[in-house]
Amino acid sequence: KIDCIKTFRQCNLPYGLIYILEDPILLNKIANGGQDDILTNELKWLLEFPIVIRTDCISKDKDPGFLLPRTESVFSAIEAYDFIQKTTNSFIIQGLKSSDFCFLIHRFIISKSCALAFSKPSISKARIDSTWGIVDGLHYHPHDSFEYNSTNSDIKKRIRCKTEYLDVDEKGSWFSKKSGFGWDWAESLTSSQIKNISKFTTTIADHLDKPVTVM
Repeated sequence: KIDCIKTFRQCNLPYGLIYILEDPILLNKIANGGQDDILTNELKWLLEFPIVIRTDCISKDKDPGFLLPRTESVFSAIEAYDFIQKTTNSFIIQGLKSSDFCFLIHRFIISKSCALAFSKPSISKARIDSTWGIVDGLHYHPHDSFEYNSTNSDIKKRIRCKTEYLDVDEKGSWFSKKSGFGWDWAESLTSSQIKNISKFTTTIADHLDKPVTVM
């Protein structure tokens, strides 16, 4: 996940900031119910806006699986500590050391649409799947599909009925929301957005010289 940010920077593409909590001593302290004044102050600063906390793992011996734990939208330091404590204890029970995993914190940005794009190096095409709302909804909700060819600016479209999408309520909880008339069959990306997403994705594929999927 951190390598993704580095790649975006190297390609001169826009990117969001991610804050990393990876101190094994501090994580053990939190797992035992303790708190840290510096971390508390940093969380309060981050929580001027809602945040999302994700996890990452580097252990080669123990694999906690795909789709690692993450929060929904967090509004308070108490919520943040509670998630970090419970997740740390869960990882340790699975046999991981506190140096084998970390927490990735970023501010939550609500979006009208979301997309996952795929491309290979040295080709001028990108495949894009998109829908309304939060990108995690692409795992299980209907979505549109696009293919853009920068050689001739051709856009192939497959617009599906997007009956539901993943949204966020006033408490920060993520939930499936009915799209409703006027949105279910509407295109979830504009032509300009499709071209920009394709450009970003093909740039990254060329830079890394391998097939990539970009969120």
